[in-house]
Amino acid sequence: MMIVARAMGLFTGLLLTASLSIAQERPEEQVKPALSEDQLGHLRHIVELARQLPGDWRYMEPREMLSYDAYQFQLAFISYGLAMVQVNYTPAYRELYENAQLALIEKMLRRDVWAPTWLPIIEMEPFKNYLPAGKEWRDPVREKNIMYSGHLLQMVSLYSMLYQDTRFDKPDSMVFELSGLNGFRNGYNHDTLAELVFRQFEESGHVGIECEPNNVYAECNQHAALGLIHYDWNHDSALGDVGELFWKKAEELEFIATGTSRTMYHYRVAERELIDKPYAWSDGWNGLMMHAWKPEVVGRHYPAQRDAELAGLLDQNPDRWLQRWSSPYVSYDFGFLAAYAAELGDDETVTAMLTYASEHFHPQSSDGRLFFPRRDVIDAGFLEGDSINPKVPEDKYGQHELGTLASNALLPFAVLNPGRGLERLYDKRFVTNALSENAPEVINIQYPEVMVTSAHYEEEASLLTLRIKPGTAYRGLVDIGIGNLNNTQSYSVLLDGEVAYKLSQGAVTKVTAGPGLADWNTGSATLTVSLPIASGRHIELVSEYSVNRLDVAASVAETR
Repeated sequence: MMIVARAMGLFTGLLLTASLSIAQERPEEQVKPALSEDQLGHLRHIVELARQLPGDWRYMEPREMLSYDAYQFQLAFISYGLAMVQVNYTPAYRELYENAQLALIEKMLRRDVWAPTWLPIIEMEPFKNYLPAGKEWRDPVREKNIMYSGHLLQMVSLYSMLYQDTRFDKPDSMVFELSGLNGFRNGYNHDTLAELVFRQFEESGHVGIECEPNNVYAECNQHAALGLIHYDWNHDSALGDVGELFWKKAEELEFIATGTSRTMYHYRVAERELIDKPYAWSDGWNGLMMHAWKPEVVGRHYPAQRDAELAGLLDQNPDRWLQRWSSPYVSYDFGFLAAYAAELGDDETVTAMLTYASEHFHPQSSDGRLFFPRRDVIDAGFLEGDSINPKVPEDKYGQHELGTLASNALLPFAVLNPGRGLERLYDKRFVTNALSENAPEVINIQYPEVMVTSAHYEEEASLLTLRIKPGTAYRGLVDIGIGNLNNTQSYSVLLDGEVAYKLSQGAVTKVTAGPGLADWNTGSATLTVSLPIASGRHIELVSEYSVNRLDVAASVAETR
């Protein structure tokens, strides 16, 4: 036992040495990040939003539904944030994220999400002039609404890829309907939705799919392209190749201007007219999502985009502040630029923006959540001057507009992104390694009593590492389950670097004294460890194969 303990100590020491030199000697993608206390608070907030009952929109109600604060955008970016956390921080702990992602998709399919935005648009000038008669335009995914269907495809593709759940491959697994005498009911599945999006790319001549009738936005088409990429992973298809044709056309049309690196506002299809009106939100939105599959393109444009907008968003000079924070888009500008900078790994910019947010956006903490609440400032009676040059009244100086997309999705995304988080999510090699098939997995966690800050399985070392902290409901001992273990294999469990339990042929042996116990369930091949958390615990499970290798290493080390 002493040899095993020495081997485990050597192994822990080797891990520590490697972690200290990782930035200099190992590729960045091998770093195993852990969630901080603040990150756990923001994560808890968006998980709880996902877990709210259908129709419960607390914290999420937008001031205006016909805006980027609408439910569909919040749900989508919360989904992308959770998927990013899943792959980067806790790939060996999935149950919390899987359930949250499924809940987000189910909400996305609700009529109270798609109908309040799409139905008014198809009756609105000038959009209705671009809708030929004779089609059922009320269907939100059929055509000319990639700002909904693209997000839905990306969310379903993410879920299916991460959790290998094929429920959305079943016929009519996604249904849109309106009841009544003139109602309709159309059903789709993952296949038909992906094929519909692919066909729209093709029929557009690869200019892009309309986000609203006649208008193509570069950023909305990123979601469609990304949705097809993950669809292909699961279905052994090549629909995602159309994304390359789309971006080739986008470069021809200068969706990102060569001279300024700024992203266009939108492209008018019938008129073949590019509306060149840059915003921080359009740069940030397009760059954030495109970085997942074209990081080299985004990297060329990001510095100019950031430098054009950042100073104005942070400048406290009254004259400049009054002008910049009077924009009705300012909440999107701030949120998307912060999320964009985080994805690019621009720590200096992220720190500056999140520090500003903490000082001015009135963050709140409640029941383990940490979040920036919605704040309505700009309205018809707020601004002085004309519509072209509005100004914030002096008595309103210092009050910041913050919409629900930024508060519930974009700022948490910026807080949680370790840098290149989305890029890794669309790197097939990285994801395959992180989500090792049939590898040991952390299960049956008592959320929110227990918060998992890091969970990784390293196949080469046959090592599962888990870090946990107490949640808001923590009391006494908690159970930690580890599933997908091999009935014929032997394992050692380390608690905070000390060997605590040995598992061999279904028998658990306690090695060290102290509170807690461990139990093996042969039927489910699950080991359950019960232990107190205190301020946090580091749990490792290592197979006999690795222990044997370490015994040899320890013996060799002793002879030197």
